[in-house]
Formats: sequence, structure tokens, C-alpha cells
Amino acid sequence: MQNILLGLTLAAPIGPVNLEIIKRGLNSGFRQAFLTGTGAMCADATYLTLIFFGLTTFLDIAFMKIILGVA
Repeated sequence: MQNILLGLTLAAPIGPVNLEIIKRGLNSGFRQAFLTGTGAMCADATYLTLIFFGLTTFLDIAFMKIILGVA
């Protein structure tokens, strides 16, 4: 029971994406809110995949740090 409560408290904080989902749900209906949430989920999955396959190692190259710093 404690683990379930811990998981809910970590998932519950409302951030900017959650506010946008709520706003679109109230203004445009379920479909738009669902599509906004799906887009956010896809973005998170993309970040996770990039990190999983070694993007952090790639970003440790000094040349890449310079390019990202300038950008």
C-alpha cells in the first residue's frame, strides 16, 4: 500500500503539460486533450530512447559541447 501511495504522489504533481491537457480538455473536448497527452508521451519516449542508446556518451565529446554551448 505504501508503494502505491508513493507512486501516486510522484505522478500527481501538475506541470505545464498537465495544465495544457486540462485546458484543451475543457475547451476542445476529450480528443484534443488525449492527443496532447499522447504527443507529450511520445516526446518523453523519444528522450528515453536517445538516452538509452548512448546519447550521453555522444554529448561528452568536447566538440559537441562547444556546438551545443554556442547554440
